[in-house]
Order: sequence, then structure tokens, then C-alpha cells
Amino acid sequence: MKQKSKQELKYFLLVVATIFVWRVIPHPPNLTPVLALALWGSVLIKSPSRLIAALVAGMFLSDLIVGAHELMPFIYGCYALIAILGLKYLKHESIQSVGIYTFTASTLFFALSNFAVFLTSGIYPRTLTGLVSCYTMALPFYGVALLGDLLFSAAIYLVYNLGHQQLAAQA
Repeated sequence: MKQKSKQELKYFLLVVATIFVWRVIPHPPNLTPVLALALWGSVLIKSPSRLIAALVAGMFLSDLIVGAHELMPFIYGCYALIAILGLKYLKHESIQSVGIYTFTASTLFFALSNFAVFLTSGIYPRTLTGLVSCYTMALPFYGVALLGDLLFSAAIYLVYNLGHQQLAAQA
């Protein structure tokens, strides 16, 4: 096996394990590194299909423990979309860019996942009032998720860039 393939396999397993472990240990609702890994996983796993497979594997394995639900396809799809956008648009720029990309991805996830809740849950009437109510009830979860997404994204960005700086200094 080539060195690059071994390295990417290690990163694949790291993404799967991180998602799995973080989701099964006790944590505040919606405070996970999944979105940050979806967005920033492209720095480790360059192949879109492999990155999405790692995300889905980590989510699916942890959903077997925390509980399967009807929104799984929508949630996985949201993370796949964010991964594709990260692969397409993300450059290793500034910490400000990290914040902008993460805020945008987190807001996109909030909008899409809660629209899926509105459409499938039966909790909210399928009216404009029901849609507004669905998003309003989800706002407290969005705040926690956004905070976690920003913190995890910043951590990934900083660790990655510090690692590159150390490798450059050793060369």
C-alpha cells in the first residue's frame, strides 16, 4: 500500500472514530464536531466520496447506539452537501475565513435540517405559521450547535496549520 493511501486511510478512520466517540459520550445536545469535520475534512481526505463515506460511517455507527430516526437520510445529506461545499470552496486562508465558512455551513445545516423536521415530523402544521414555529423552537439548539461548530472548526484549522508549520520548520 502506498504511503499516501495509508495516510488517507488513517484520516478516514480518524474521522469515523471521532464522530462515533463524540456522539456516544454524554455531551450537550448538538455540540459535536461532525459539521466541522464535514466542512474541514477536505484538508485530510481529498476524495469527495471517501470524505462522505467517513462522515456517513461515523454517523451511522453512532446512530446504532444513540438511536436511529427518520431524519437520518436528511441529516446525512446535509453533511454530504457541506462536505462537497468544503471540498469545492474551502482554501486554507485566515481564521476569519474559518468563521465565515463555518457560520454559513452551520446556518445551512440549521435551515435544511429543520425544514426536514417541518416536513416529516407531523408536529407542526404545514403552514407558514407552522414553519416559523418550527424554526423558532429550534433556535436554542442552533445557538449551541453554532458555538460548537465554530470552536471545532477553529481547533481543526489551528491544529492543521500548526502541524504544517512544524513540518516546514523541520524541513
